[in-house]
Amino acid sequence: MSVGRLEELRLRRGLSRKEIARMLNVHESTYGKYELGKRQLSPEMLQRIANFHEVSIDYLLGRTSNEKSPGIEPELEGLEGIDFAFIGDYKTLTERDKQTIREIARLLKERGPQ
Repeated sequence: MSVGRLEELRLRRGLSRKEIARMLNVHESTYGKYELGKRQLSPEMLQRIANFHEVSIDYLLGRTSNEKSPGIEPELEGLEGIDFAFIGDYKTLTERDKQTIREIARLLKERGPQ
């Protein structure tokens, strides 16, 4: 985890540690330890934080300075939290299939976690 990235992203949104911890459903001290690099993020929490800030996991881990995933199609902007791995290579799909997937993804994102 890149120490400093979590704090930077939180401050960009104008949130306190207490506020973001509440939004992510973790204790404030736990979130504080994430920011300070004193506690490792679980894969699930890493994904939740990446989705919340709409950045890639690679960015959170400090493996890239590019906040967005390099492979994201422009028409998928805003849907970064949806896992498209189940459809294979998105670029090889027909335009009709891409549109269907985008519509379903938007509905899932709007619905939120169940």
